[in-house]
Amino acid sequence: MKPPLPRKLHFASSDKIIELVQRGGGITDQESRLMLNQAIATGRGGIFLNLSVEQYEKLKILPADL
Repeated sequence: MKPPLPRKLHFASSDKIIELVQRGGGITDQESRLMLNQAIATGRGGIFLNLSVEQYEKLKILPADL
């Protein structure tokens, strides 16, 4: 199941995006890193989060203006 998140996140720094992807284990090889860099450069892209039911429920109740 891949439901959309209740909000979209906007980052002012590409470093924060890279950190988020690294922490989530999304950079698995050189190709994934190059694809991430290309998405950042063009200002497009998205991510899928592998969350437990508990994590997803917590995310849904967070305030939208973090």
